[in-house]
Amino acid sequence: SARNGGDDNNDDEEAEEELETEISNARVDVDYAEEEKIEINDSMLVSAVRTMEDNAKFYLGRVFGFGSDDDDDDDFEDSSETSEDVKLTEEQLDLIAKKISERLETDVRKEFRAKADAITEEKVEEIEQVVEEDRDAEMDAHEIVEDVAEAKHMAVEDLKDEIDEEAEKIKEALPDRAKKIRDEVVEEVTGKKLDRIEEIKRRRREKHKAMVKKFREMHAKQDEYLKQKVDVSAPKKKMMVSSYDDKENSMKISKPPLNMGDEIGETMYASEDEDE
Repeated sequence: SARNGGDDNNDDEEAEEELETEISNARVDVDYAEEEKIEINDSMLVSAVRTMEDNAKFYLGRVFGFGSDDDDDDDFEDSSETSEDVKLTEEQLDLIAKKISERLETDVRKEFRAKADAITEEKVEEIEQVVEEDRDAEMDAHEIVEDVAEAKHMAVEDLKDEIDEEAEKIKEALPDRAKKIRDEVVEEVTGKKLDRIEEIKRRRREKHKAMVKKFREMHAKQDEYLKQKVDVSAPKKKMMVSSYDDKENSMKISKPPLNMGDEIGETMYASEDEDE
C-alpha cells in the first residue's frame, strides 16, 4: 500500500506539472494570437493613417495654398485679418502633413497596443478563473487540464474577434483624431490657430462672392437699359424704311414731278396768247 501511495503521489505530481504546463502554454498561445492580430490590423491602420495624411495635405493646401484666388481680395481686408494671414509653400505643406501622419500613427499604434494588451490580459484571467473554479470543485488535475485546453481555445477565438473590433473602432475614429492633431501641428508650425485662419478665408470667400454678385447685377441692369433704348428707337427706323413700297410712296410725295417745268412753260405761253 505504501508503494501504491507513492505511485499515487507521483501521478498527482505529474498531473500538476502537466496542468502547469498547459496553463503556461495557454498564456503563450493567447499572447501569440494577440501579436498575430496586431500585425494584421496594424498594416490596415497604417494604410488608413496614410490616407489621413493625404487628406490633411489636400485640405491644408486649400487653406494655405499658394496662388489662391483669395489673394486678389487682400486690399479689402482689415489689418487684423491680413496680420494673421499665413502662406505656406508646397514643401512646407508636405512637412506639416508628414508630421501630422507620424504623430497620428504613433498615437494609433499606442492605443491599439493598449487595447489589445487589455483584451489579452482579460482572456488569460478567464483561463485562470477556470482553473480556480475547478480546484474549488476539487476536480482532478487531468480534468482541469482538459478544461484549460477548452478555455484556451475559446479565449483565442474571442480575442481575435475583439481585437479586430477594436481596430475597426480606432479606424472609424481616425478622422476626428487626425483633425485634432492637424490643428495642434498647424498651431505649432505657424503660431496661428487653424480655426482663425479658416474664418479669415471664409470671410474672403463671402466678400468675393458678394462682389461677383454685385458686378453681375450691375451688368444685368446695363444690358436691360441698352435693350430698352433700342426698343424705343426701333419704331422710327421701321417707319423710315419699313418696306420698298413705303419708300417709293414717300419719294413720290416728296419729289416734284419731272415735267413740272414744262407745265409752267405751257401756262406762260397760254397767257401771252390771251393778251394778244
